[in-house]
Amino acid sequence: MRDGTSSSSATTPTTSGGSSGGPTTWSRLFAARGDRVTLVGITRGPGPAAHDPAGAYRVEALHDRWRPPALAHRPRSPRDRLDLAARGRDVWRSAAQRRGAARLSELFAAARPGAVVIVAQVWAMEWVRLADTSGLRVVGMTHESYEATRRSSRHGRVREHYAHADRLLALTAEDADAWARAGMTNADHIPNPLHVEPVVYPTLDLPAVACVGRLSDEKGVDLLLEAWKRARERRPGWRLHVYGTGPDEEALRRRAAEAGLAGSVEFRGVVADVEDALVEVSIFVLRRGPRVSRCRCWRPWPTGCRRWRSTARRGCAPCSGTPVPGTPGCSSRRAGRRRSRRRSAG
Repeated sequence: MRDGTSSSSATTPTTSGGSSGGPTTWSRLFAARGDRVTLVGITRGPGPAAHDPAGAYRVEALHDRWRPPALAHRPRSPRDRLDLAARGRDVWRSAAQRRGAARLSELFAAARPGAVVIVAQVWAMEWVRLADTSGLRVVGMTHESYEATRRSSRHGRVREHYAHADRLLALTAEDADAWARAGMTNADHIPNPLHVEPVVYPTLDLPAVACVGRLSDEKGVDLLLEAWKRARERRPGWRLHVYGTGPDEEALRRRAAEAGLAGSVEFRGVVADVEDALVEVSIFVLRRGPRVSRCRCWRPWPTGCRRWRSTARRGCAPCSGTPVPGTPGCSSRRAGRRRSRRRSAG
């Protein structure tokens, strides 16, 4: 929520980065320029993202714990409609959600005129839709490529919950165009801020590569290990540092061991500061695929790390990225043409 001097974000704090990393960064940046900020979480997370140690912005949680099902019951057959247990859980979920939305309405009512609600997750938008947003502008966000969303259940939920938001922000102009073609004429784009200000820079002469992210199937770390096996044949002295944790961690460790990579792959767990990880390597690698936003290529840019993408088919290759508005190589005229196409699509 942002009101000239106020801003707030409706999101879900997590314990290991994820979608909470962006809102905490934006809140800190808004607060640094003098805005009054309230970061609102759907649930209270135990990790460092669940609070602001510097006290620059206010932090609230709508629920201490979320016990009901994460998503509403959507029956797909007559038999599903007769599932009394699922219907009962849905009634429980709706009642809990209304209580959280009532608390959110109180926070919104205390905002100054012109406030903006920034909704960082489509899940959080369910609460915002139930709350009283009178006099507020609502901005929804999507943090993955349109193609990745289209292949998941999130596509329908984004179209349903963000349809009446004042803006739906994607990370790239191409994704905003795709959302506009899908009927979301409120689509626009803003890349994530480059908030990295390294104090120590990597020497770029260490034979090490870093991979940072959640260790789950959609992140494609298994494909990175396949690519690493090929890369190691050419550079036997190099090491791969895998930062993060997740449900696939043990399976990935076994896979690395079975492929004979245990001596060159280090699983280092969660890193509190990504810049600390980049100081120890010369290359930052990310998987090529629909779940990987082009904006991620810019994250290690201020540190000077070389950026490479990995594919199981081709191994590793330099990642040039796609210029985004506000960075060298992308003209405002091109961005203006895209905005015109989105307006005409409606």
